[in-house]
Amino acid sequence: MKEISENVVIDTTLSGVTVGVIKTPKGVVFIDSPLTPKDVQSWRTTAMKNDSGPSRVHILLDEHFDRTACVVPIKSPVLAHEKTSKAIQSRPTTFRFPTSDTGSEWELYPEIGPLQWINPEITFTQSMGLELDDDVVQLSYHPGPSKGAIWVGLPVQKIVFVGDTVVVDEPPFLENADIEQWLETLELLRSDQYKDYTIISGRSGVIEKNDIQEQMKFLNLVQKKMEKYSTKVIETAQLEKLTVGLLDIFPAKTKKLQEHYKARLKWGLSQYYGRSVH
Repeated sequence: MKEISENVVIDTTLSGVTVGVIKTPKGVVFIDSPLTPKDVQSWRTTAMKNDSGPSRVHILLDEHFDRTACVVPIKSPVLAHEKTSKAIQSRPTTFRFPTSDTGSEWELYPEIGPLQWINPEITFTQSMGLELDDDVVQLSYHPGPSKGAIWVGLPVQKIVFVGDTVVVDEPPFLENADIEQWLETLELLRSDQYKDYTIISGRSGVIEKNDIQEQMKFLNLVQKKMEKYSTKVIETAQLEKLTVGLLDIFPAKTKKLQEHYKARLKWGLSQYYGRSVH
């Protein structure tokens, strides 16, 4: 667990995504949740050990399985973008994860069984504010990494949670990506509007401005390479070669992790090609 400010903490050591908590006299704001029920319970217990009031709200930064798998045990009203809500509503009430190798974090946890999804009770389209005494939590829509991607900002403290907008030292998720919008979102994040902000990635914890630049560099590279197949079908061998070439940018510590990253890239590129190129 890492304290970002007096009332904001994150944890990058639990299963799945980086999770956060904002503690206020009125209550607690949970940002995303761990992937396994065991980690959810310990995280929730730790977050509740404070002098905060009784109010609870749970914010989802997008619809990815890694951050929506264990929403139910948090036991709080759920807030998300309307597109995240629609994506969750389209899933069966009781759900087993697909067997495809997508390179998602849940694939590293075989103990995860059938899930019961919970639909967000509160949604918004462009922006929304939560009043927390002297501060306001600002929720804003920033598409690109996924259909329902949002940021959670604390402008007084200059802290912003950006979900999968920036992922450091591992491949980003391209399955539902809109690279044009994603690049526009990254331009905003590196602008003066977010100067001196502490930026928290949903996969990598606190990041720096140069990490934003590296993300843009990678997305531009993907876009350029995929444009070659805008008028023709990409063959399996070509997809494999493209995946292996991009994988060199993300050296992994173990062979298992390298294969995991390869699966993420290959799946993401194939899905991106099917939606956005061909």
